[in-house]
Amino acid sequence: MSEAAARAPHGATRVAALDGLRGITILLVVLGHGTVYLWPATAVLDVPYLRGFFLGGTVTVFFIVGGYVVTRGLVRELEAGVCDPLRFYLRRLLRLGPQLVLLCTALLLVDQVGPEPTRSAEQTRDSFLHVLTYTWNVYLQDHALDARGDLGHLWYLSVQQQVYVVLPLFLALLIRRRALSVLLLAAGIVSAVVLRFVLVPEIGWWPVSLRVLTRWDGLLLGVLLALVLPRVTRGLRWVPAALVVSLVALVALILTAGESGELAFLRWWGLAVLVVSGALVGLIVLHPGTGAIRALTAAPLTVLGRASYSIYVWHFPVFWFVGTQAQDWFWYARAMLALLIVVPIVVVMEIFVERPVRRLLAERPFFRVRADGTAPAPAGAERVAM
Repeated sequence: MSEAAARAPHGATRVAALDGLRGITILLVVLGHGTVYLWPATAVLDVPYLRGFFLGGTVTVFFIVGGYVVTRGLVRELEAGVCDPLRFYLRRLLRLGPQLVLLCTALLLVDQVGPEPTRSAEQTRDSFLHVLTYTWNVYLQDHALDARGDLGHLWYLSVQQQVYVVLPLFLALLIRRRALSVLLLAAGIVSAVVLRFVLVPEIGWWPVSLRVLTRWDGLLLGVLLALVLPRVTRGLRWVPAALVVSLVALVALILTAGESGELAFLRWWGLAVLVVSGALVGLIVLHPGTGAIRALTAAPLTVLGRASYSIYVWHFPVFWFVGTQAQDWFWYARAMLALLIVVPIVVVMEIFVERPVRRLLAERPFFRVRADGTAPAPAGAERVAM
């Protein structure tokens, strides 16, 4: 890996291994959702250890990586004195919004020309409204039977965005008080874990799995890593060995997911995944060029990681549609059809939506922030100064 990439923890260079980690995570998410709608669950869930790859529960990795990346960008801006919460919010809306609008539009068209809709127009309207305003997780808690099931996976984006509403303000207030900010973040992580153990027996797993205060631990851990890792500059000879241990531990946790009891993702197994994933992300950032993570930089994994948002948004509605409309098909035919639909959609989204959006955010002066954290001067500013 280049020297520039090795400096990625403190600069803006993208760490390929984090993209690879995202790629593995999105594969596990897709496998888990496919078990619900495409292939027979008993074919994989009755096989000890193998079933761990089909049970999900690894969305925590997305939370940690996302929290880290977003926070590093905000910290650079704050340190350069150019942080603008409004610009941050608009960037987030432009980054995520276009595909969500297209998804809702596509589902509306399918309802009009496809089979008889299973939800009323009012239920569809309410579902779209909450998805597009990032309050979907709140709506699902009390309206599970009214909500569109093919949008259920988008709770993750709502939790993420609700945390990001507060994040720039939190950092602006406490950026000069790192010890206090780290203490508060650690307290938030611990509180989420404790609340899950306390609330699951009292109110059930469904609302607990959707609430911000019980699911924000991964995001907060990513924020914490972004604040702490730049200060870790000495005694890093142990990092390569620790990376190997973390990778092995994460694989072991995935393999034992099915052996860890009911609702494992909300209990001790979920806590272990949080700790190990956080350690892995931190170690990758500290030593992105080590041979221990070379496998994570493989092109197929990094491509999947960079396209993980498009895959995440579109795969579940397609799986839902194929699974409900082709129930009498052989499972491998359903899986093949779903794949033949999802792949072209993702390619189109990446070329005609994601690339233009990234280009807009990178080139427009209002949205653009340089690698050193400074904002470019408005067009013509140099001439005025002269």
